[in-house]
Amino acid sequence: MIAFFPTRGTAHLAVAVGFASLGSAMVAVVGLRLLNSTRDGESVSGVMAAGLAIPWCVAIFAAPALWLSSPTTLALLFGILDRRVAYLASTAYAAAGSSAIWLTMDLSPGMSVGAAVGTFVYSQVLSWQIARIIGESHERKELLRRLERTRGLLAATSHHNGVLSERQRLAREIHDTVTQGLASIRILLEAAEIEMDTDPDKARQHLHLARCTADESHQQARTLVNDGVVDGLEQDEQYSLVQMLDRLVQSQWAFSAELLVEGEPRTLNVRTTVNLLRIAQESLANVHKHAQAERATVALGYERESTTLTITDDGVGFDEANTGGRGYGLSGMRDRITSEGGDFSVCATPKSGTTICVRVPTLSD
Repeated sequence: MIAFFPTRGTAHLAVAVGFASLGSAMVAVVGLRLLNSTRDGESVSGVMAAGLAIPWCVAIFAAPALWLSSPTTLALLFGILDRRVAYLASTAYAAAGSSAIWLTMDLSPGMSVGAAVGTFVYSQVLSWQIARIIGESHERKELLRRLERTRGLLAATSHHNGVLSERQRLAREIHDTVTQGLASIRILLEAAEIEMDTDPDKARQHLHLARCTADESHQQARTLVNDGVVDGLEQDEQYSLVQMLDRLVQSQWAFSAELLVEGEPRTLNVRTTVNLLRIAQESLANVHKHAQAERATVALGYERESTTLTITDDGVGFDEANTGGRGYGLSGMRDRITSEGGDFSVCATPKSGTTICVRVPTLSD
């Protein structure tokens, strides 16, 4: 289009046509960039750059003072184009401004050369500075994207770990309540079946205890499903840990059991109470199923900064080196205590009985 305007000679026409071609090339590059646009806001900036390219090629020779808009033009170039292409385009832009000042402004030869060279150098320095600022902006944007991805990964990992932790907690609760209850019911029914003919009164006692155990297991299962914590300890505080352990000891029938309490009893938080009760239940169930013991002792100690629980039996014991992978009981008990920052230990040797020791920090309600 510039070729149709009146010119000041062949040189002016050649320069005008050359920069019109350059403007067309810039429009083509920006257009390709728009087709491959992936970042927010690039389309709007690309349209702006394309809309300014052609009018600039026309206007820069008609009014060289428009070259003063170079900061905006250069910012668009480096914001839209690849950095290497933007450097080439900014160099062409600097050359265009220099040529426009040199060819169109009525200055002395020395002034024209000085103005052209100064314009070119200024444009290049400005291009470098704008490129550095935009580069830092892109780096910050990439860092923010990485941070967002990292936060997403952390959130997903946290959710996954939370799901696994909840599954393990539910597995421990089911194992220590419903599973143990079913095992006790089976043993009681077997004992009642054996003694039905020889000792009907004792058989009826076993059946009564089996029914009570079934009712208790049923209530525990319903509470676990509804509230996630068995025994309803948050809602029903009429029984202390000492009373619940005493009930547990009194319910044992296959061997003699007693409860020893040392120190001044105090109210513990719900989580500690549940964990100590579950460990006592699991330990006595193991004594019943495996130890062939005649006597067991449950000792609860209230110390100044901790609470201890020790379960001892005089049964056949076991080899600690061969317990791995044979059951959920010991690992479940250990997980309960370590989750509270406590200590768990087992002392057992064949034919010498078993002792389970638990110590948890004192955290009262």
